[in-house]
Amino acid sequence: MSKENGRIIVVDDDEYVLDSTATLLRLSGFEVAAVNSANKALAEIAKERFDLVLTDVNMPEVTGIELLRSIRQKDEELPVVLMTAYAELNIAVAAVKEGAFDLIIKPYSPAHLIHAIEKGIRFG
Repeated sequence: MSKENGRIIVVDDDEYVLDSTATLLRLSGFEVAAVNSANKALAEIAKERFDLVLTDVNMPEVTGIELLRSIRQKDEELPVVLMTAYAELNIAVAAVKEGAFDLIIKPYSPAHLIHAIEKGIRFG
């Protein structure tokens, strides 16, 4: 698989969303690692280099916002795009304050998601 479009780690505790999002991104030419928890994502990020993190906000144990905070402590430049099914202003404000690159509302348009990811990778 070509790495020219970028390496992305997708984090979502919903296996259906995780699999469908990872498949969409792979078909769009990205190299994708898919994990179902923030802790697994942090372990992968510590081992490998990624161009972007795409994570759900609402997850058990460690939320997407908490994952973003942990990533920012180690890497201020890695673009993080958050996904949420809840378009609440407080989530958006928290995401921006913590340094999220973008916030995507689920269910997302595949074209909108790909555009946000491409923009994040170019920015990063």
